[in-house]
Amino acid sequence: GNPLSGENVGIIGSLTNLKHLAISPYYWQMPAGWSTLVNLEYLSVSLPDFFLSSGGQAGNIPAYFGNFTKLKTLKLRHSNWTGNIPASLGDLVNLEVLEMPDNHLTGTIPSSFNNLTKLTKLDLSGNELTGPIPNILGIPMAADVNIIGNAFNFSGMESNISRLDQYSPQALIDASLIGPMCVGCISSH
Repeated sequence: GNPLSGENVGIIGSLTNLKHLAISPYYWQMPAGWSTLVNLEYLSVSLPDFFLSSGGQAGNIPAYFGNFTKLKTLKLRHSNWTGNIPASLGDLVNLEVLEMPDNHLTGTIPSSFNNLTKLTKLDLSGNELTGPIPNILGIPMAADVNIIGNAFNFSGMESNISRLDQYSPQALIDASLIGPMCVGCISSH
C-alpha cells in the first residue's frame, strides 16, 4: 500500500468515482472533504492495535456518511469511534453489512435503522450503547443482529426479540425492588 500522512489523506476526497475504500491502519479524524465520496459501495476503516492500546481515538462517526447512499458495506471495526451513532446512517437504504463492534459508541440505536431493510448483518457489539432497544422491526428477520457487550436495558426487547440474534450478556443493570417482599404469601387453599 501507499503511505498516507495527515497532510495528504484529504486528497482521497477528490476521487469522487471511488467505489471501494479500505484503509488500515487509519490514524486521523475523517476529513470533511471525504463527504464527496458518494459513489462508495464499500468502506472499511480500522486502527492498528498499538494505536488503540495507546488510547488513540478515531473520533465521532461523521454524519455525512449518511450521504453514501450507494454503500452496501460499512465496516468501522475496532477503531475507538466515539459518540452517538449518527441517525443519518439510517439513510443508507442499500446497506447490507454494518459492522461497528468494539468501539466506544454511546447513546442508543437510532430508530432510523428501520430504513435498513436490506441488511444481512448488523454488529454493534462491544460498545457503550445504553437505554431501551428501539423498534428495529424494519431490519429483515434473516439478518444477523449482534448487540452483545453493551448496557441496554430490557425495555423494547419484547417487540424486537425476533430480530435479536445475540443480545446477552449486557452490562449489569442497576435494579432495585420496590414494595414489600413476602415469603410464603401464596395460599395453598
